[in-house]
Amino acid sequence: MTSPAVGAQMAGQVSRAGDRWNLAAIAAAFAFALAISLLPLVSESSDSAQFEPESIAEGESVGAGPEVVSESTRRSLLETEGARIVAIALVPALVAAVPMLCRPAGVRRKARLVASLVLGVVAVLGAASVGLFVVPTLIMMVVATSRSPGD
Repeated sequence: MTSPAVGAQMAGQVSRAGDRWNLAAIAAAFAFALAISLLPLVSESSDSAQFEPESIAEGESVGAGPEVVSESTRRSLLETEGARIVAIALVPALVAAVPMLCRPAGVRRKARLVASLVLGVVAVLGAASVGLFVVPTLIMMVVATSRSPGD
């Protein structure tokens, strides 16, 4: 049987572990925002045909057609979409940060659970594009929730 003092100390350690995982989730969300904004994720390509006039003597066949020039470039979302993409990319960091503002342990745990659910929805809905970038933050929030003391 553990004494109340030992139980309170263990609860404090669990709470701090939840806080550490929550802070790691926030850091991962900031890394996501930085990556999604600055990495060259947008690919653009253009093709152009150049015709060069040739003098064709009677009876000669033309073997060469137009010269096709293809150009491909990769740009970041910040370059293509502007600064608003940074604000959108920071939403997971904001969601992960909200539980840290809650003071009572039971409220903080519930806030972490809600944040985990919101991040899960974002990851599923955005799975075809950027949702996979949210998965590390989601995993860390789930661990933070499980390491938080209950009611």
